[in-house]
Order: sequence, then structure tokens, then C-alpha cells
Amino acid sequence: MTSGHYSTNRHFSNTVKPMDIKPSRKERAFSRREEEILQATRELFSIGAWESVTVADIAIRAEVGKGTVYKHFARKEEIYARLALDFGASLLNELDQLPRVGNAIDDLYALTRMAFRWHLDDPIGNSLCKFTDRPEFQQRLSLEYQQQFRDQHDRFERFFAGLLAQGVAQGLFPQVPMAPVLYGTHAAFLGALEMIRTGMYQMPNPAVSEEVFLEHVTDYMLAGILGMGTLLERNRG
Repeated sequence: MTSGHYSTNRHFSNTVKPMDIKPSRKERAFSRREEEILQATRELFSIGAWESVTVADIAIRAEVGKGTVYKHFARKEEIYARLALDFGASLLNELDQLPRVGNAIDDLYALTRMAFRWHLDDPIGNSLCKFTDRPEFQQRLSLEYQQQFRDQHDRFERFFAGLLAQGVAQGLFPQVPMAPVLYGTHAAFLGALEMIRTGMYQMPNPAVSEEVFLEHVTDYMLAGILGMGTLLERNRG
């Protein structure tokens, strides 16, 4: 959920698209084996220090040879990247399908809470996202994978920008530059997840529940967006 621009100059083709070609048995077997490798990797992550998992460990868990793993992924980092990209794509799909009430504040609140829950319900996916979002990690990937991460980042930005534009049109959000809104909300989101992971969210009040904590953080994030216009005006003065 971040920034971007939508083009109004869309063109539709009247040409007839060819029928989808059914994948061959060999292609289906290749795809099935790739999913088995990814599933084996997730299973290994769930039972140990996932950063120390090797390609040999993955091959043994998937019951294939190391050479088979390398037919699908050039290096271990590509497996991590694929899992992280799949996690992000699934989250985007869920965000797109979440029912909207039409009020930008209520919609953003519900979507933010759903995104929190998505990360918390899949700690492996959350950890992979943090690990693979680092520039030094992505620089070791192929250009194709680097582009996939950029494309997915842009999709999140366009999604978030659409919500903010909806709020501006409804007179609910101030019309402010996107960058400070993105930095602030992203930092609050990641910080809240880390506080839950470490248990810090219960300091100094051990009685506070995870859900109450997330409610307060989401309120704070929305208040930051609503107050951004006033803050920028003050800084200009």
C-alpha cells in the first residue's frame, strides 16, 4: 500500500486472443516439483534457523537431488525471493478482495488491520519479507528477480495511493506529498510487528492484548495521515 500513478489513456484491442494452451505433462511435473521445493523450504524454516538452511538441506527435505533444485533456482537466495514474492502477491490479492464500505478512513483502517493479521499469522512469510527487502540481498539476485520486487513494490504503492486519493476526494485526508506519508506509515507498521515479535508491546502494561495494541497503532497511523497537512503548514511558516 504505497504510491504511484494510474494512466487514463488505456487502449483496448479488438483482436481475438488465442485460446490458453494447456501445459504439457512435463511442464506440469516441473511446476509440481518446484512447489514441492518451496514447500520443503518452508517446512525447514519452521523447525530451525532458516537463514542457515542450505540447498542440500532443501534437496533432502524435498526428496530430490541438489541438481534438481538448481534446475528451478540458480541459488538459495532465489528460493527466499520466490517465497517472499508469493507472500506479497497473496497479501495484495487479499487486500484487493476485502469488502469496502466507501469511507476512506474506515477502509484504510480495515485494510491495515488485515495486513497486520496477514503478517502475524505467517511469521515465516513476515521474516522472509524483512530479510529479502534489504538492498544488499536484492542486489545479489538476477535482474529478473530484482524487477519482480520493484514491480510488487510499485503495486503496493499504487494500492495505498488509491486509498489516499479516495480520502482526498472525500475531503477526509489532506492533499500532501506521498513520501512522508509512506515513510511514516511503513515505519509504524514494521515497528509494531517487531514489538509484537519481541513482546515489547506489553511494556509497561503487561495486561494489554495484541489486538488492543494493534488498534492503538492503527489509530496512530491514521491520525498521522490526518494531521500531516497541519504539520507541513507549520513547517512552512
